[in-house]
Amino acid sequence: MNSQQQAQIASILEDEILRCAHEEFVRLNRCLPISDTATNVDRALRELQKLTRDEEPNYDEWTTLFYMLWYQPKHINLAYRILSAMSDARLAQQGRLTASGNLHVVDFGCGSLAMQFGLMLIVTDAISRGEDISQVRIDGFDTSGPMLRLGQDLWNKLLRRVKSAKHNDPWLQNMQQALDLTLALNGAVSPRVRIDEGDERWVSAIHAVYPSHVGTLRQTMQSLADTMQPTAAFMTTFSRKAHLMTQASPFENEMYQRHDVNLGAGLVGGLQQITQWRQNLVIGIDDRGGFQDQAVNAGFVRNYLKGLVNWNASDVAHLIYTRR
Repeated sequence: MNSQQQAQIASILEDEILRCAHEEFVRLNRCLPISDTATNVDRALRELQKLTRDEEPNYDEWTTLFYMLWYQPKHINLAYRILSAMSDARLAQQGRLTASGNLHVVDFGCGSLAMQFGLMLIVTDAISRGEDISQVRIDGFDTSGPMLRLGQDLWNKLLRRVKSAKHNDPWLQNMQQALDLTLALNGAVSPRVRIDEGDERWVSAIHAVYPSHVGTLRQTMQSLADTMQPTAAFMTTFSRKAHLMTQASPFENEMYQRHDVNLGAGLVGGLQQITQWRQNLVIGIDDRGGFQDQAVNAGFVRNYLKGLVNWNASDVAHLIYTRR
């Protein structure tokens, strides 16, 4: 993906993330007094703040909404950066992204489908190189219904946006092909997956590591590794939990090669529209007296929402494996 294409998809994704989030905010906020709006925003941001303490938030509808307005673009880009690094390793080994053209990915802790979006971008790159990709199947698993629902809504919006674009752009044509090739089965159930012979199989767990359930994650990832025998696997977490991620990985053995590589930047720059929306929300709550309730920490909300949203997921550790 060249710089012009990166700027193009960054703009499209920001538009659709904001559209998705704004529609959700309007739905959740319908008929609420401003004091309830402020309370819900305050509570949602406090849930997200748990991530800085290595605690898992309760991803209800309000928390998921504000996750989408900060973490979603970062994690889509992180997934793309991880897949780009893995793709470079695969190209060096076999000269193409997949050996068979049929790709099956299991994404554990898929959240709002960041890996699915990153996968679509890397498949677009492969199609642009002339590779023949026949099908992309992704099974995503997460316990949060709101995360799955908003992620799917964003996917549907992107699909409609790309299909409605003027297709004098070959790269957008390739993206539409990648979107059309993708069969996604996402849900909040245990990862029991169908294995088809001939598929190339990958496993991912993007920011799914928490101190409270490292053992459970290890068991799940081991089960997936035994069942799928993937040709590639990738995991990410905050740098301070890198040791926990390694503990949870079933791929630290002689069957897999770990690629200790630096990730490229992927999509770059600020998301000005989303940043402005967040800042306007603070102004709107303030102007209507929503911060007068003593139960709402106005300073905390203002400080949390004033920052510039960008594509960079900072302070990240990652593991990339390919089968020997």
